[in-house]
Amino acid sequence: MALLFPLLPRGFFPLLHFMFLIFHMYPSSLCS
Repeated sequence: MALLFPLLPRGFFPLLHFMFLIFHMYPSSLCS
């Protein structure tokens, strides 16, 4: 996780979008 800290200024929003994508797909895959 600490390795991502230098990337935060550039890659924070893509990272957030990626995390949201995982969080939305993970529960739906558990339900099915």
